[in-house]
Amino acid sequence: MVASRHDPRRGSLAAIPAGLEYQQVLAATRPSWWRGVLAIVLILIGLFGIGIVLQTVGAIANDALGLLKAGEVGFTPISHLSGLLGVALLIPWSMLVQRWAFGVSMRSLFSVAGRLRMDVIGRALVLLAPIYAVLLIFVTLDRATGTWSRLDLLLMVAITIVVAPLQSAAEEFGFRGVVFRAAASWGRRPVTRLIIGIVVSAIAFAAVHGAGDVWLIQYYLALGVSWAVITWRTGGLEVSIVAHAVNNTIAFIYLIVLHDDFGASFDRSAGSTGPVMLLPTVVTLAVGAVVWIITRRRGPAVTPAAAVEGSQLR
Repeated sequence: MVASRHDPRRGSLAAIPAGLEYQQVLAATRPSWWRGVLAIVLILIGLFGIGIVLQTVGAIANDALGLLKAGEVGFTPISHLSGLLGVALLIPWSMLVQRWAFGVSMRSLFSVAGRLRMDVIGRALVLLAPIYAVLLIFVTLDRATGTWSRLDLLLMVAITIVVAPLQSAAEEFGFRGVVFRAAASWGRRPVTRLIIGIVVSAIAFAAVHGAGDVWLIQYYLALGVSWAVITWRTGGLEVSIVAHAVNNTIAFIYLIVLHDDFGASFDRSAGSTGPVMLLPTVVTLAVGAVVWIITRRRGPAVTPAAAVEGSQLR
């Protein structure tokens, strides 16, 4: 059993029972249904609220430095930095939401081992980086080009390399972490919990991207489903973080190198893309399927007897 609310272990890794799959950890506290709803609402508030604040600060900085002409709508390195940071701060926010709403250790959000497993990250990076690098070449081939100064290019690349991985990881902490687990807490049986967690987290992830284009919507849903399955099977966020970070970082780099108009590249309105998005959708689902096949014999990773130590992925 999970420690009671008066147990001094409450909120520590030691309070988490052994043998739990990643998405079952919050359900093991037997929370009231409203805690899951509250956690998801707080994640959305954090995502949009922090983002609005940081983007407003970025806009003020652009005006103060005269980087944009009066009334001009454009994209600068400051805009890029404020946008990425606004999402990146969802990492500590997600950890605080889980701790406050469920009384569960913040470190448990990383994985069933209670930490980021660097061996898992290393293997995922080696396998996924080449796949996404080649895939994104085809998706970005027809991008329109714009004009960038050499300084802006250097700043954009530096900001992307440093902050884009954090922005990507933050979305995983929020959606494959808190939302996946919080929604799973509504189910009574393990299979029901898993299905509810995957469906709710995938729909929420697709919805927050605000796409009006059907090809983009199906792509975001595929990402949400595939990365939730990967999180379940591997018992942590590491692989989905790598997949997300590699995808976003390489995509940004390609757009910067092509001197792309970032305003046009973020257009998600109806008709903005096309059937070409089926290619990354198929690749994304295939990655999830491969992880499932690889872990089929030993099953999904679970919390160890000593949650502070060890990894179930060896």
